[in-house]
Amino acid sequence: MNNNDLARIDRYTCKFENPVMEDRFMAEKWKRVKKPISFAIIFFAIIFTFDAYNVYNMVGEFKLFLLGYPFFFFLYLSWFKLPENLKRKKFDIIFACLFMSYHFFQIAQMVAFPDALAEGGFNPNDMLAFLPTLFLFIYILFPGNFITSITMTIIFLITFIPPLMQVQDLHISVWIFSLPVPLILLTYNKYNSEHRNRSDFAKSVSIDETKNLMQTTLKRYFGDVLSDKMLKEGGELDGENKWVSILFSDLSSYSTITENMSPEVALEFLNEYFTAMHEVIKEFNGHILNYIGDSIMVVFGAPEKLKNHENQAVKCSLKMKEKLKELNHKWDEDET
Repeated sequence: MNNNDLARIDRYTCKFENPVMEDRFMAEKWKRVKKPISFAIIFFAIIFTFDAYNVYNMVGEFKLFLLGYPFFFFLYLSWFKLPENLKRKKFDIIFACLFMSYHFFQIAQMVAFPDALAEGGFNPNDMLAFLPTLFLFIYILFPGNFITSITMTIIFLITFIPPLMQVQDLHISVWIFSLPVPLILLTYNKYNSEHRNRSDFAKSVSIDETKNLMQTTLKRYFGDVLSDKMLKEGGELDGENKWVSILFSDLSSYSTITENMSPEVALEFLNEYFTAMHEVIKEFNGHILNYIGDSIMVVFGAPEKLKNHENQAVKCSLKMKEKLKELNHKWDEDET
């Protein structure tokens, strides 16, 4: 599967078709929104206290129904006890469920105390003025995905049908600019924003993976110091006059050894040999300049200065011979 397949975004749900890519995107998004969500949880918990006091004044006496406020207060604060992994993967759904549960509690409250709320100043006509603000919260402030936001909006509209049917004496323009206009514009904006964010994320992942692959490949063949210098200088290394030591090594009878090997076995054989030699070369501060078939060309004393680089080169060659003896013994045992 190539990067284009991994980065494909479903046109209807506005999510990555690949679940692994979607999880990575949500994990990255969680890093950005975890603090704002925590702030929102605390903010709403405080609002419940004032809301409970206001409803109590409207009703005029204590009702068992009012115990719902402390329940929701602690329910929201339970967010901080949820496993981090669960919040990272499903933070938008969990937050939406919390928010919608309190909304249903308020709807039930309107059904339980209609007269008291009406006397307290509740007017169905005010509902239309409230809806655009609610849409702004769902589509812009709420950190949910496109489908989660759409679902919340539909549920809100369904539950608002009874009070909206009581609205009277309003011009048609008020209805238009309170419901369809903000809803259409914000839905369109949410879809574009979600699609753009995922597209940008896919591009950044592709760039990062390409960069990491390039760095890994460079370091595998040229070592850490030389690779870092090449990357730092944009792939251009200025020429310098230095007294250095060069080490050449190759395998005796390499052609005879590999002529009866399949390409896969020969490649595995060389990779194991080069990996072992690379560790030895790194130990003595050498830098691999080139691989020529089974040969390795190593420099000591460049690009950074190295004291007694001649001795280091000799010690490295002796250690490489010892390492090769260990490899020969291992290869004899596993019949390589």
